[in-house]
Amino acid sequence: MHPLHTDLLPPPTMIHRRAHGATLALRALILTVAGLLVITGSAAASFLPTGSMATPRSHHVAVPLPETDGSVQRILVTGGQGAGGPGAPLNSTEIYTVATGTWSAGPPIPVGRTDLQGVAIPRGIGPYTQGGVFVVGGTNAGGGPETAPLIYNVATNAWTSITAIALNPVRSRFTLSISGARIVIAGGMDGNATVQNTVQMFDVSGAGVAVAAPPLGTARTQHAATVLPNGRVLVTGGYNAMTPNVPALASGETFNPGNPTAGWIATGPMSTQRADHTAAVADGTRAMIAGGVPQLSSPALATSELYDPATNAFSAAGTMATARAAQIGLGVRPGWVAQVGGTNTSSPAGIDSIDSWSPAFGWTGLYGLGGPETSGAGARTFTTATAIPQTDEILIAGGNTPPVATAVRYQATPPTPAPTPTSAPVPTATPVPTAAPAPTPTPRPGVVPVQNQSVAVAPVSGTVFIRIGTSTEYREFRVGEAIPVGTVLDTTDGRVRLTSIFNGVRQTADFYGGTFQVLQPEGQGGMVELRLIGKPTCSNKKASAAVKRKTKPRVWGDGKGRFRTRGSNSSATVRGTKWLVEERCTGTYTKVDRGIVSVRDFTRHRTLLVKAGRNYLAKPPRRR
Repeated sequence: MHPLHTDLLPPPTMIHRRAHGATLALRALILTVAGLLVITGSAAASFLPTGSMATPRSHHVAVPLPETDGSVQRILVTGGQGAGGPGAPLNSTEIYTVATGTWSAGPPIPVGRTDLQGVAIPRGIGPYTQGGVFVVGGTNAGGGPETAPLIYNVATNAWTSITAIALNPVRSRFTLSISGARIVIAGGMDGNATVQNTVQMFDVSGAGVAVAAPPLGTARTQHAATVLPNGRVLVTGGYNAMTPNVPALASGETFNPGNPTAGWIATGPMSTQRADHTAAVADGTRAMIAGGVPQLSSPALATSELYDPATNAFSAAGTMATARAAQIGLGVRPGWVAQVGGTNTSSPAGIDSIDSWSPAFGWTGLYGLGGPETSGAGARTFTTATAIPQTDEILIAGGNTPPVATAVRYQATPPTPAPTPTSAPVPTATPVPTAAPAPTPTPRPGVVPVQNQSVAVAPVSGTVFIRIGTSTEYREFRVGEAIPVGTVLDTTDGRVRLTSIFNGVRQTADFYGGTFQVLQPEGQGGMVELRLIGKPTCSNKKASAAVKRKTKPRVWGDGKGRFRTRGSNSSATVRGTKWLVEERCTGTYTKVDRGIVSVRDFTRHRTLLVKAGRNYLAKPPRRR
């Protein structure tokens, strides 16, 4: 059976699924520990065991039931293969409740089918006041095709077979998308392996009626499609014939289901021919195209590119750490795209890693699914993956041969309160800790800093918050990742281990007890500069020592390498030491506990060495 892939889009009115037989039924390698799935990503992560389904299944479909606010509160799973294999497809339905982590029985579909596809119908469309689920395709117990779509109405908790809009021609390996009330089935191949350019469109605002739709400009199968935020369907790549070593297509085209007479409009070409790749909305505007193969039976690609509807063109988006095809492509939320599993020539049975992309610093944070956290794990294939965007989670359920019923929630960024201080937070501890916490970081395999672009950071102890780019919001930082230069770290109540590249060589040090911005000024070989955030609160009135301590921005450093901490009036450059830099009302204070620190006094324009046991105060310029 051909490997499958898909993408998940946060907006419930624009949901796309890519597969030839099953929405989100992916041949991607996911590893399990003690019967529970573990999948790891590039953001702060934890793995949350959750309830198991009543019935083991694989090759099934999972669709989120839509909510008005775009969140995912319930997920419907139906069909697939059970213990009886493909000759005994399941007709049972189960519904997962996110809040409780439990499954409940749903109404069965009329006839069991496996390798089906599905999309969510938004709330408020026609009779679907509380939304619905549209499923189509798949095979029955006799191995024959199921051509009539089924619609689940959430309000009535019932399935209806819509025979008037059956697949014609019967096809597989097509793309299924929904934009508003209109469902678009594009391309694929028929039972004779003839690649199709035909398109079927259904309007579900009533009982489900066919709407005339123009053909694709190019026949294609094993292509990828996604629905852009403007409502247009984007189709890319694929094959236009199924012959040995056939090259993949580099072309793309877009279509507005609300104006079918305008037809499909060609995009500019992709930089690379691709089939068995993924497409997902990347950052609320553009679509990410990643991986795939350039021709049938060829090695997988590691490259990616972004489609921008404003220019109708593609641009390079960097290279993944691992080449992969037929992978899971997830747009978990705007600003985070994950590529999980898939296959390549080195791992024909499946890839045990994840690549993650963000607009801030591209592809970073590769984290091996087969790393030490999953030692001794087994593989899970033909499973389902559903995004829970409000909590940055992914629900993985079922899969494998024989199938399993277990499920797990992978939480990428735990929903913890983020501080929004009006001034930079400062530590309440005494300036010199009596005992620095023992370093116990959990660095993530494959997190690689890039000189003048990113640094690798892993939490050591306590609570640490992070603020990236132009965001004004902090989030809790729990698991190591590569962060872009310019990121702000709040280590007031925690400690982090920072690894960077200086003149091509790795260097590492711990920092704690304050809030600072991580910089790597150009032309300095990758020197890391930690710039204190905030200013001391100074008053002419007498204040207690405790109050004064609370109003002094500071940071402690402990480690080896070329690092520099910078305050308003001086900077301290080290090669391997333990030191403190603190902003005071009287100036920038540097204290050295171990080693030697080179201090540059900005006011006096001089540089001096401060040895262990000594300190230096760089005073601000005199006011005239």
